[in-house]
Amino acid sequence: MEPSFRLPMAARAEVGAAGSMWLAIRSTAAYEFRMQIRRRSVWLVLGLLGLFMLYFLSDARANLGSTAASRAESWAMLMQAFIPAAFGVLLADRLPRDRKLRVDELLETSPAPVSARLIGKYVGATAATLVPIVLTYAAGLGYLAAKGADAPGVLIAAIPAFLLISLPGLLFVAAFSVCCPLIMPVPVYQFLFVGYWFWGNVLPPEVMPTLSYTWLAPIGYMASRGLFHVFEASSSGPRATGTDAAISISLLLALAAAALVAGWLVLRFQRKRQ
Repeated sequence: MEPSFRLPMAARAEVGAAGSMWLAIRSTAAYEFRMQIRRRSVWLVLGLLGLFMLYFLSDARANLGSTAASRAESWAMLMQAFIPAAFGVLLADRLPRDRKLRVDELLETSPAPVSARLIGKYVGATAATLVPIVLTYAAGLGYLAAKGADAPGVLIAAIPAFLLISLPGLLFVAAFSVCCPLIMPVPVYQFLFVGYWFWGNVLPPEVMPTLSYTWLAPIGYMASRGLFHVFEASSSGPRATGTDAAISISLLLALAAAALVAGWLVLRFQRKRQ
C-alpha cells in the first residue's frame, strides 16, 4: 500500500488562506457587480453618452479610414475622448457608499482581509460599469459593418483595439476613482477628475502644458498611433512607435496597481484608528 501524501500543517494553512482570499475576492466582486449593474445612473449616463458617441460616429464615419480595421480602431479611439470621464465619475462613490450605508461596519466583522475586499470591489464595480461601454462599442461596430465595412475585418480588429487602446486607460481610471475618494470628498474628486481628464488627455499642448500625447495619458494615444496608426494623417501630435505603446500601457497598468496598493494602505490605517 502506497503511503498517503499529506501537506505539512504550515503549507495547508497557506493553501487555506489562499483559498479564503480568493473566495473573498470572488464574493465581493460578484456582489459589487450586481449592485453596480443595477444602478440607473450607470445606464442613464453611459447610455446617453453612448448615443451621443454613436451620433458622432455617423457624422465622422468618412474620416475613420478606408479599411475595416482602421475604422474599428478609430472608433475605439473616438470613444476614449469622453466616455472615461463619465466612467471615473460613476465609480467614485463605491467605497464611500459603504461608509454612508454603514456596510463597512458589517464588513469589519468578516474574516475577509481588507485587500480582498478592495480588489473584489475594484473588479466587480469596474466590470459592471464596463458593460454599457462595451455595448456602445459593439453598436458602433455594427453600424460600421452595416454601412459597408467588411464585417469580419471589423470584428478581428475590434477586439485587440479595445484591449490595447481602451482597456488600459479604463483600468487606470477605475483604480484611482475607487481609491482617491478615501482621502477626499466624492464631489471634490469628481470635479478634479473631470478637469484632469480634459486637461491631460483632450487639450492639445499648443494651448497650455498638458499630459496629452505622453506615455501617461490614459486616453490611449500612444497605443492608437504606435500599434494601429490611428488618425496619423489627419490630426496633429507626435508620432508614436510600438515601444512607446508598450511603455504607455505598462505605466498605466503599474500606476493602477500602485493606486490599489495605496488604497489598501489607507484602508488599513483607517481600520487601525477605529
